Amino acid sequence: MGNATVNGYDGLHLYTDHITDLAVEDVSEIPTLQRKNQVDTDGTGSVSDAERSAYAAKQCSSLAATNKIGVNGARLTLTVAGSDYTERPGVIALVVGRLVCDLVARLI
Repeated sequence: MGNATVNGYDGLHLYTDHITDLAVEDVSEIPTLQRKNQVDTDGTGSVSDAERSAYAAKQCSSLAATNKIGVNGARLTLTVAGSDYTERPGVIALVVGRLVCDLVARLI
C-alpha cells in the first residue's frame, strides 16, 4: 500500500438463507490524515473509542446503502451486523486507518 492509496476488499460468503459481505477498507497515511476531522469529531487531536465506533457505524451504514448485491435480478438489502475502525502507525510518522464492516443480506 502506498502513502496515498485506499484499498477495498469485499469477501462474500453465500448461504442458503443469507449472504455476508466482509467489507474492508485500508486507508494509507495521507487519506487517513485528510479524513481525520470526520473521525476526531471533537477536534482534540486524538481519536476516542466512542469516535471510532461512531465513525465505523456511519461509514458501514453508507457502504450497506451503496453496495449492490442481488440474486436472480432482485436487489437485496444489506444491513450492518458489525463495524470497527482502527488506526495504527504508518511508515511516514502518520497513522493508517482500517474500516471493517460485517454486512448481511437476507434472502427473501
